[in-house]
Amino acid sequence: MKKYSIPVFAAAFVSGLTLLAGCSTSGEELLPDSITATTPRLAVETRSSGAESTYAHRAFLVLNGAISDTKQASDAAGLGPFSVEPGEYTVYATAASDESNLTFSGAETSNPVSETRIRISDMSAQIPELLVGNSGPVTVSEEGAAAAIELKRVVASLEVSVSGLENVDASSITLTVANMYDQVDLDGTPSQSGSAFASKEIVLTKNGEGRFEGNAIVMPTDAAASTLSLTYNVNGTDYMSTPTGRLEANGQYKLATTVETGTLSRVELSSSLTYAAWNSEVVSLSDSFTIDEPTPEKQWVGPTVLPIGGQDTYDNFWASSDAGDSGWGETYWTYNLYDGNKTDGNNYWTPDVWDRTSPMWYIDLGAAKQGVTIDYWNKAGGAGGQKIRTMDIYVSNNKADYDGGNNEWVKLLTFTSDHTTPTTDAGVQVSTGRIAFSEDGSASYQYVKCVITSKVSSTGDTVMDVLDVNVGEVEISTWEFR
Repeated sequence: MKKYSIPVFAAAFVSGLTLLAGCSTSGEELLPDSITATTPRLAVETRSSGAESTYAHRAFLVLNGAISDTKQASDAAGLGPFSVEPGEYTVYATAASDESNLTFSGAETSNPVSETRIRISDMSAQIPELLVGNSGPVTVSEEGAAAAIELKRVVASLEVSVSGLENVDASSITLTVANMYDQVDLDGTPSQSGSAFASKEIVLTKNGEGRFEGNAIVMPTDAAASTLSLTYNVNGTDYMSTPTGRLEANGQYKLATTVETGTLSRVELSSSLTYAAWNSEVVSLSDSFTIDEPTPEKQWVGPTVLPIGGQDTYDNFWASSDAGDSGWGETYWTYNLYDGNKTDGNNYWTPDVWDRTSPMWYIDLGAAKQGVTIDYWNKAGGAGGQKIRTMDIYVSNNKADYDGGNNEWVKLLTFTSDHTTPTTDAGVQVSTGRIAFSEDGSASYQYVKCVITSKVSSTGDTVMDVLDVNVGEVEISTWEFR
């Protein structure tokens, strides 16, 4: 049976190159040795002067989902036609500015094309410009056929300029782009060669004007799978940014970063990326961070109000009203506990177990924190009820302590209210201020217990019998030291 040919050719995406089948005006010397003079001749006409046609090219002939033949050449013109039987084929092609840092796995004859990968061998080395594309199904008759392929870049170009570090004693700094893919399928789908995303370190050198500049080809990222991460290293100290978005294939980016020195001890860095087509107008980016000390100091962050209540979502606060029957009915006042809702006195719930030795509040901060602020409002109206005078503050990381019946609480301090005057302080807000669990912020606790130890009566007398203390509302705020 005679064999016929599919000519394989590539197109540069940036110039809109389309490669078409045409009649050869050259002589018989253009035909491969394996194709006879009677075989229909299919020449490749290129309509672009783009440099991509001079890249190293590969072509993969696919039949029934498996690779049946491959070709490679130092440029697009070197890819001759495939000699085939009539049938339906798909041709995949690649072009790379340099193949020395590429590994083609699964590209052997008879291997499923879906298992073929192009991997960056060494992410720390220079990544080449890499383009891939395919023809889609092509039916080859006895007259032959042409497979038109448009190649698109599966990498991105990144240019970086950092100003504001003119006085830094360094000839270079580094920018690490994290959470990138490191391989692609022949259809251009990016993926990871291992369980973790890859990182690319770019060295930025100082120019004559004091700016640090650099550029590199980088692999794409995926905002849905892993957040894009940029880390600047200045004389051994890292400053990290996690901008929203991703680096897309066939995109070019200019990242202009401005560094301002100030008095803030905490470094803040925010980035915003805008994406542009490979050869379209470039949108400049702005970025800034403040650098003051080699190692940023920790500081208190807060207060953050903690939602509390009896619902499933916020079942993290409860309080016993007294240690026994106050005369109002032990079932209501002792068994039914406050839920943080000041607008409806009927909102309450009953935990399974709690400590009833004295009136107290139990607080679950949701996670270990470094500090807490407790605000409450005295009962309004008249003299303002029985006001809290002192309460002991305890902390714990033992869930069993919060559930009640255990004694591993650590006492921090005794809080004394300065708003206990009858009538004058009715309805007033009382605050503990920030209660740091340690002076240096190193201690963290999740559970807090407040044991009420004395009260002031409606006549102004301090009373150690703490039954029937009154509050109108409680608000909890947390603090972190970072």
